[in-house]
Amino acid sequence: TRVQSIALHQLVATSFARKRPGFHYGTAGESGLPDSWENTSFYSGHTSSAFAMATSATAVAWLRDYKSKELLMAITLTAALGAGLCRVFADSHWATDVATGAMVGIAVGLVPLVIHPRE
Repeated sequence: TRVQSIALHQLVATSFARKRPGFHYGTAGESGLPDSWENTSFYSGHTSSAFAMATSATAVAWLRDYKSKELLMAITLTAALGAGLCRVFADSHWATDVATGAMVGIAVGLVPLVIHPRE
């Protein structure tokens, strides 16, 4: 699931060529972003991967009816949200990059439900 999320991100990020906030505001040097990342802001690949892993783990837990599925969902999705917020606070992405990354990650993470539907 993470591999599909990364591949899709690479395709979209290079196609849109959106400038990262750190380069826009001149703070990219402080955050250590390489110059090659200047125009790869849309959408957040880190957020997408985090939500894809959280959603797919939760989907499998629901399919297998684990007792702790609600707790797993709360913990993993909270961690994924935290990863996305950190990307915004570090001037690595705009909020819309993170929101889009979250939506893409959730869509990719729901693949187990499509492949293995409950009967």
